Amino acid sequence: MCEVSAQNFPALFPEIKGRLGAARFVALDLEFSALNPRPEHLPSIFDSPDVRYAKLRLGLEGVVPLQVGLTAFTFDSALNSYSAHSFSFHVQPAAFQGVNRCFLLQTSSLAFLKLHNFDFNKFAYGGVPFINRRQEQGLRELMGQDQLSELSASNAQEIAEIVSREGARVAAWLKRAQPGQELALADVPPDEEVRFFVQRALRARFAPLWTCVHNGELRVQCVTADEFAALDAAQPLEEALLEGLLGFARVLRLLAELRVPLVGHNLLQDLLLVVACFEQPLPESYSAFKRVVQALFPQVFDTRLISHKVRMAQPEAQRWNDRCLQTMFEFFQQGAARGGNAPSVVLAGAQDSPAQFHNAAWDSYCTGYAFIQLAHMNISGRYPKAKQFVSSELLAGLRPFENRINLIRCSVPCMNLAGADPDSTRPPHLVIEARKNSPLNVRQRLFVGAPAGDRAAEPLRLRGGAQAAPAPHGTDRLRQPRAKRILRELRHHPQYRIGPYVAWKHSPLVRPLLLGALTVSGALLLWQLLHVASPPGAPPVPA
Repeated sequence: MCEVSAQNFPALFPEIKGRLGAARFVALDLEFSALNPRPEHLPSIFDSPDVRYAKLRLGLEGVVPLQVGLTAFTFDSALNSYSAHSFSFHVQPAAFQGVNRCFLLQTSSLAFLKLHNFDFNKFAYGGVPFINRRQEQGLRELMGQDQLSELSASNAQEIAEIVSREGARVAAWLKRAQPGQELALADVPPDEEVRFFVQRALRARFAPLWTCVHNGELRVQCVTADEFAALDAAQPLEEALLEGLLGFARVLRLLAELRVPLVGHNLLQDLLLVVACFEQPLPESYSAFKRVVQALFPQVFDTRLISHKVRMAQPEAQRWNDRCLQTMFEFFQQGAARGGNAPSVVLAGAQDSPAQFHNAAWDSYCTGYAFIQLAHMNISGRYPKAKQFVSSELLAGLRPFENRINLIRCSVPCMNLAGADPDSTRPPHLVIEARKNSPLNVRQRLFVGAPAGDRAAEPLRLRGGAQAAPAPHGTDRLRQPRAKRILRELRHHPQYRIGPYVAWKHSPLVRPLLLGALTVSGALLLWQLLHVASPPGAPPVPA
C-alpha cells in the first residue's frame, strides 16, 4: 500500500497514472468527515430514488472526504491472477483566495475514525489539496483580472516576513551563484498560497530568477533571460499554482479520461462526494446527477448490490453474511468459498499493509477482491469447472449490474445511472390511525414480533396523525403471514385502527385533488340537470 501525501504527491503522480492506465478496473473507497449530519434530511424507507438523492444532496452539504483509497487491478491471463496496487490519499480542501471553504466534522464520525485508528495528523499536515472545476474557474477569472494579491492572503503578515527573510538569503547567494546553480529554500512552509506569493515576489525582485517546487521543497535557480522565458512558457507560475491546488482532483480527472470501470461498496454517497468535491456542485436535478456520473464514469459497479443478488442464487448453506464489507471479504478469502479456478489476487506490498478495515485504501482493496470473486461465482456455474475466465469475461458476466447502485432502505433496491430506475419491490403499506383524535405514537408498538429492520413509520399529516408503514419484508400481499398477523393482532386495538394504504383515502396529495374534482364534477352535473329540466322558452331556473 502506497501512502500519498501533499509532499510526495507530485513525485508519485507518474506512478499513479501508470497504474491506473494499466488497470482492468479500479476500486474506490472514501472516509467522510460526517455521515448524515442533518436530521431533517435523514433517509427513509419511503424514499423514491429522486427523493433519496435530494435528501443526500442537502444532507452532504459541507461534508468532505478525509481519506480516499484507490486500488488498481491488473490481470495476468497466463497466471490467472490479478495484481492489486493500493494508494492511500489523505485529502483536504485547498486554502487560497476565493476557495477558503468551511466543512463539517461530526463528533460521531470523529469517534468512529478514532476507533479505527485514523491518523488525523496525516490529514492535517499531509493532506493532498483539492478543488473542483467551479473553484478552478473562479481562480482563473481572478488571475485573468490580476486580482490575486498577497495583501488579501489569509497569512499576509507571515508571507511578508518570509519574503523579507528569504529575499535577503537569495540576494546574498546571487552574488556568487553561477548560471545553472540552485538554492533550496527549505524554511518556506509547504503551503500553496505562501509558496505562490513568495515565488512571485522573488521572481519580480531578482529577474530572471527561476523558482520551482521540487520534491516538496521550494528552490531557486540562477538562469539567463532566455532560459527563464523558455521555462516560464513551459509552465507559468499560475498554472503551477492551479496544478497544486487541484491536487487529488487530477487523479479523478485521470480516471474519467481513462474510462476505466469503477467499483465501490455501497457507492452512492462516495459518488456524491466525488462529484461535489472534485468535479462540480451537485445538480438539483436527479436526472442531471445521473448524467454527470455517467459522463465521468461510464461503467460503475456496486459490490453490495452484486453480493446480494449473487448470494441469493446460492444454496442457503453456502450463503455468506453480506451485511458489511469485512464479513464478505473474509468469507471470500476462504479457499472453498472461491471455487475451483477462481483467479488469485496478489496485493503489492502486502507485507507492509496489515489489514485495517475502515482505512480507505484497505477497504478499496477488499472491495476489488470481493468484486473479482463475485464475478467468478456469478458465471462459473454455467461452464465446466476446469474453465478459466479472462478479465473481460468476468466483467461481461456482470453486465446486468453495470451502473446500478445499491440503495439502502429505499422504495427501490437500486439506482440505475444509465436509465430508468427499477420498480419498487417493497411490500404494500399499512396505515395506522388513532381511533380518537389524539396524538399517535406507534413506532415502538407497531409490529409486534417483526424484525427491527422491517419496521418503519412516517406521518401522513392527516387528522389524528395517521402514520404509514410498509408491511414487513417477505410480504408481497396483505394475505401473506406477517401483514396478516399484524392486521389480526391490532384489529380490535382500543387506540389504533389499521388497514391497507389506499391512495385516494390516505394520500395528503391525492385526497384533496380527488375531493376538489368531485366538487367540480358535482356542480357541473347539477347545472346540467337544472338546464335539462327547464322547458324551452321557460324563464331560467335560479341556481
